[in-house]
Amino acid sequence: LSLLFTEFVQGQEKAVCKVSYQFKHLRDTVTRYVHTEDMTLLIGKNMSVYSSQTKYIQDSIRTKAYADAEQNGGTVNLGVVQPVTQESFFVSIPGKQIITQTTFRRNIYLIHDPLEEIRWKILSETKKIKGYTCQKATTYFKGRYYEVWFTVELPLSYGPWKLQGLPGVILEATDNKNEVQFFCTA
Repeated sequence: LSLLFTEFVQGQEKAVCKVSYQFKHLRDTVTRYVHTEDMTLLIGKNMSVYSSQTKYIQDSIRTKAYADAEQNGGTVNLGVVQPVTQESFFVSIPGKQIITQTTFRRNIYLIHDPLEEIRWKILSETKKIKGYTCQKATTYFKGRYYEVWFTVELPLSYGPWKLQGLPGVILEATDNKNEVQFFCTA
């Protein structure tokens, strides 16, 4: 495993900030199906990890249900299982890399990529989000035009998914078609 991944997993990189997001993604433009999920961004001094909080909760419930069934000899009722984002994204700005952890057919894969520099245009417009004064920035990244709101009150250059590189944490991001949205919830 990469040093970046193992540092966060083994607790050598301590989280100094946690941001929760509601993630919305228009996954089907014909039926207009919008996938909604709770996501978490943990930020350390040298890296961040962005992953599905919904997946974490569902996996915890599933693990407990299996253990209870095994111990008591019962059946497992998982109820309704919501579709979730399978990938987690580890970003190291100092290390200039991003590692995507994904699962395919019960195997875990780590995909290492160089961190892309995002060309941000920082604007003077401001607004409050969760008590933080945020500033607007825009960019074109991965085929989409994004408008984001970041706060220098949290002077760490990370954000949800692969969005990073501003002088503060990104608390809100939307593409210009509102097909991809990240809203800070806590």
